Amino acid sequence: MRCVLLIAMLAVMCFCSVVSALETDLQNDPEYQLQLRTQELELQQMEAKVEFERRMQEIKLQNQQTNSGRGIMDKEAGQRALLFLCAVVHVLLAVWVYQDIKQRNSGSGIWVAIAALAGLLGTLVYAVVRLGDKCQSDTPEPKPEQT
Repeated sequence: MRCVLLIAMLAVMCFCSVVSALETDLQNDPEYQLQLRTQELELQQMEAKVEFERRMQEIKLQNQQTNSGRGIMDKEAGQRALLFLCAVVHVLLAVWVYQDIKQRNSGSGIWVAIAALAGLLGTLVYAVVRLGDKCQSDTPEPKPEQT
C-alpha cells in the first residue's frame, strides 16, 4: 500500500514538472503567441461590438425621448389651436347676435354678452327666443267687429 502511495506521489510530481515545462515552452512558441494574440484581438472586437451596441441603444433612447417630447409639443399646439378656434367662434356668434339685434331694432345688449360667454348654447337660446318673438309678431291681431 505504501508502495502504491509512493508511486502515485512520484507520478503527480512528474506530471506537475512536465506541465510547467510545457507552459514555459508554450510561452516561447511563436504559434502559441500568435494564437494568444488572435484571441486577444477577437476579445477586443467583441468588446468593441458590445460597446457599439450599447451606444446605439443610448442613441435610440435619446431619439425616443426627443420624439415623445415633440408629441407633447404637438399636442399642446393642437390644444392651443382648438382654444383659439373656440374663442373665434364665440366672438363671431356674438357679432352675429349684435347685427341681428341692430337689424331688427329689437332686443337688448344682454344677448350679445350671453352669446359671447355661453357661445353656441347662448346663441341657440337667442335664436329660439327670436323665433318666438317672430311668431307672435306674425299673428294678426283680431280686428274688433263693427256693430
